[in-house]
Amino acid sequence: MQLSLVIPLRDEIDSVDALLEALDRTVPLMGMSYEYILIDDGSVDGTFERLQTLAAGHPEIRILKLRRSYGQTSALHAGIQEALGTVIVTLDGDLQNDPADIPKLVARLDDGFDLVCGWRKIRHDSLVTRRLPSRVANALIRMLTHTTVHDIGCTLRAMQGDIAKELPLRGQWHRFIPVLAAWKGARVTEMVVTHHPRVAGLSKYRLSRSLGVLVDLAAILYLTRWSDRPMRFFGVVGFWLCAISCGCLLSSVPLFSMGSFATAVAAVFVSIIGGFTSLLLASFGFLAEQMATAENNSPHGRPWKIRARFSGTLDEIDDLHPDIIRHEYFGFKDSHHAA
Repeated sequence: MQLSLVIPLRDEIDSVDALLEALDRTVPLMGMSYEYILIDDGSVDGTFERLQTLAAGHPEIRILKLRRSYGQTSALHAGIQEALGTVIVTLDGDLQNDPADIPKLVARLDDGFDLVCGWRKIRHDSLVTRRLPSRVANALIRMLTHTTVHDIGCTLRAMQGDIAKELPLRGQWHRFIPVLAAWKGARVTEMVVTHHPRVAGLSKYRLSRSLGVLVDLAAILYLTRWSDRPMRFFGVVGFWLCAISCGCLLSSVPLFSMGSFATAVAAVFVSIIGGFTSLLLASFGFLAEQMATAENNSPHGRPWKIRARFSGTLDEIDDLHPDIIRHEYFGFKDSHHAA
């Protein structure tokens, strides 16, 4: 088993020395080959230069310097795609995640899980700007996505490498990794982890991001529920708009007869707007259906994933490429073997 630790960093020059020291106290004792992938997300305080100094003579340290600051999600995505390990662990670079928790998260994967999320049950953050918004957001996300993970936003996670590389990370979707992984068919669990106060550097979190979380949640809900059947979404909304439009149009008839011309005209106007909107939604639905069909028919866009293959002569085959199946595994005979 090979372990890749993916750590995004932005302006953390005061933390990187202590971070690598803490990792070296834990990771080498796990009995696995390992690598540190440190992603500099557009730092301007000398973080990259310090990383270069620390990496000298340490082949296990790999540094990615992004062209500019793309955000934590993009930094994590870049590191995950570069990772060579069969197991990938992600954590923040500000020392609030404790590297001593990494072994138990990785060990939990051996119980058949694909993703083990950290749960910062006791947090050392501001109540007003961090803990309270986080509790509200986590409760809302659990209610709408039916996930059982308590701490959606905790970056400390251990996951199988193949699952990690399939995650469609963009925007600020790193917060929704448990939801996206479950959508991909991963078996997800969580464990309580230690959370430390920030002792160096400045937090990059701002309360204004809460609105962005709501927008991202709407996108995640569409992706996980309707992306493979978009007409269900656009069609249902369009149908109800069309029904409301018809109701408004019918109600205008008695209104005209009773002399309520202003109200009747308003009802007709609403019915026209609603009718055009429902047609527009239906058009969006047809277009999205065509896009989804093209994506599903491509080799890399299939909505299903195979966890393992079984045959009558072999116990289990779980390491084959999904598009390449050797005939002898499944009882086929080459033509020159036929009688």
